[in-house]
This record gives sequence, C-alpha cells and structure tokens, in this order.
Amino acid sequence: MKLATSFFGLSLGCFKRSTEPIEEIEQNFTFHFVNQNLKWNDAAEYCDSDGMSLAYFNSQKDFEKYLQMSREKTPEEIQQRWIDGTSQGRESKDYKFKGAFIPPWGKYEPSGKFVNEKEECVALYTTFGWEKEVLNDMNCERQQPFACRQNFD
Repeated sequence: MKLATSFFGLSLGCFKRSTEPIEEIEQNFTFHFVNQNLKWNDAAEYCDSDGMSLAYFNSQKDFEKYLQMSREKTPEEIQQRWIDGTSQGRESKDYKFKGAFIPPWGKYEPSGKFVNEKEECVALYTTFGWEKEVLNDMNCERQQPFACRQNFD
C-alpha cells in the first residue's frame, strides 16, 4: 500500500516544514525527503521532533527502497543527503549507525577529515564523482538536505 502525505507549512521551533508531498509509506515505515539545508545535528533534531530519526536501513531491501524513492523525489541538483551515522564524541572513523544494514562507503572513505576539517557525520551521495549511491563522511556543520525515517510499529 502506498500513500502520499505532506506537511502543510507547519513550523516547529526554527525549522520550516516542506510543503511538497515528498514521502511515501511502504510496509511499516516511510522515508521523508527534506529539501531544506540544515547541519547534521539540526537535521537529526528536525527528524526527532516528529518522532522520526535520520534515515537508516535495516536491510538491503530498505536501502533499495530508499534509493528508488530518492530517484523519484529528489531534484537533480541535490547530490547528497544527511542520513543516520556519526562518529561525534568517538574515535575518528568509529561510526555508529542505527540500522543493521550499512551501505557501501565511497572510495577512500571514511576519511575522518578533509584538509583541516573534521568529518564526523554521514551523507549518502546519489552521485559522487564517478561513484553512485555511496556513503561519505563530512563536516557536521555543512548545511545540506537530509532524509528521515518514520516507523509505524
């Protein structure tokens, strides 16, 4: 069963909700694709404030569904989104993920740093140079779109 819903310009704190129907219910969970640029911690707070979490995957099937929905609902200019995964407060490159399935990292990733910036938060690239649909660690202060996962248990 598929059902499209949307947020209708509701605001919570300083976060503005998207007004586009950009979510789809599949099985007992859905992914919400938010095209607003936020830092990783703010994106996590945005998802948490609605009883969700940054997108994660419990299986290859979850990941494939995310990719399918992302291809359908993501504007071409958006090449990556924050998802669940961080090493904040941990050893460099010691990433913690909520889900049981971790997508592949991009070549030379995780690096833990870029030039002089710490990279402790995870984004999923739909296109990353020559690679597609891989994880990349990034500076958590970078602002970019993100995806949330809502469970219906």
